[in-house]
Amino acid sequence: MSILYVSPHPDAFPSLRALIAARYGEAGDGPGWGGPHPRICLQPPPSSRTPFPPPRLPALEQGPGGLWVWGAPAVAQLLWPAGLGGPGGSRAAVLVQQWVSYADTELIPAACGATLPALGLRGPGQDPQAALGALGKALNPLEDWLRLHTYLAGDAPTLADLAAVTALLLPFRYVLDPSARRIWGNVTRWFNTCVRQPEFRAVLGEVALYSGARSVTQQPGSEVIAPQKT
Repeated sequence: MSILYVSPHPDAFPSLRALIAARYGEAGDGPGWGGPHPRICLQPPPSSRTPFPPPRLPALEQGPGGLWVWGAPAVAQLLWPAGLGGPGGSRAAVLVQQWVSYADTELIPAACGATLPALGLRGPGQDPQAALGALGKALNPLEDWLRLHTYLAGDAPTLADLAAVTALLLPFRYVLDPSARRIWGNVTRWFNTCVRQPEFRAVLGEVALYSGARSVTQQPGSEVIAPQKT
């Protein structure tokens, strides 16, 4: 039996990415790797059973003695249904790879950098305003692309949307207040569309968007760069 090891923390977005991918695998033709649906385990795998120390979550064990895969990008791709935004040479597949890469290299660092200070986890020498500016810059390409597109790659959610939505869960929950969401209206519309899909809701439940006074709109001392309106 295959086992999917994930963190039980409700804000562990890498594990949430894997769990949502597993839901799409259940709803579709099965996981892209062709194996059975995995059993979910809300704890790290025993170190004696893993080929990589220390265990990293999410991790997927493809049966006793089978392949071990760890890290959200690899695990999600294995669990995602074949033919629904998977690897390949089509235009949609190339866009999936583009936006997955953007989510992992640009959105996640910017999202964490802006959110952790808001949660009281500011590191030494960290500039919260600069972090908000980095988040704004990371959101701008999404805002431009989503002006004419419902999803990032195609007419239905793909691995690209999964990667980007889970990367932005923390800011939407703890940083992006209503005034900020109006600035990035296309991103907000797309985010809400995705998290309302049955497969997302089965894992995330009702996503409560941040409603406090904190704002990432342009303010004195803030470096957030809003998208250009055309």
